[in-house]
Amino acid sequence: MPAVDAIAIDSRETRVALEHTILQPFPEQKHKLHGALAKVFEPIKEETIPGRHILLEVAEDSIGTGQDWKKAGAAVRQWFNEAKASFVEGWSEHTIPGLPCGTRAYVLCQNIKGYSGPTGVTYVHADMEKHFIQAVRESLASKLSKLVDAEADKRILLFQKEWPVYSHYRLGRVLESIESDFPLLAKVDEIWLADTSLCCRGGRVTFFEVWPRTLVSRLPLWAECP
Repeated sequence: MPAVDAIAIDSRETRVALEHTILQPFPEQKHKLHGALAKVFEPIKEETIPGRHILLEVAEDSIGTGQDWKKAGAAVRQWFNEAKASFVEGWSEHTIPGLPCGTRAYVLCQNIKGYSGPTGVTYVHADMEKHFIQAVRESLASKLSKLVDAEADKRILLFQKEWPVYSHYRLGRVLESIESDFPLLAKVDEIWLADTSLCCRGGRVTFFEVWPRTLVSRLPLWAECP
């Protein structure tokens, strides 16, 4: 059995095994996220709301062709700045004024004491759920045995996402839904998601704990991008 990606000894002399895996981009994802979506929605990530973690989900096809991207981006930012103080805790649905066809956004608001990180934006389309679940399954199939067989006191699986598609909340829900198919998950102590999608813009890597499910409300961790 190949060695795990890393073995570390913590301050309490606990031997920790770490296995890392990248959730690969979805088909045609890269060029779309560098186009209209990036121009319209990505600037929202610069917004911070102390004590509140905000995540937006928008459809990948929510911005059609032939639009003035600058005006659309200004409309989105104006809506966000006017509405952010009124977001209820949990999920809520919103229609963004100033955009055609009643463009909708789903907003997740979580009150977290001490939080001061950026707003999250993720993009979804009809086939992404299927692709995403399959990507998670393939990662677990290739990584769990190696991690569980490692000689360690604690075992951590680290997922990495390089593109702003699907949140840590969705990853946690997918893991929960397929748990019965992967009995070795019971031997993994923690699963984290490292969001590196902001590094290309000089941002930070954000780490979210997604497993066990009882811990998903923990305060995220950050590290500055090199």
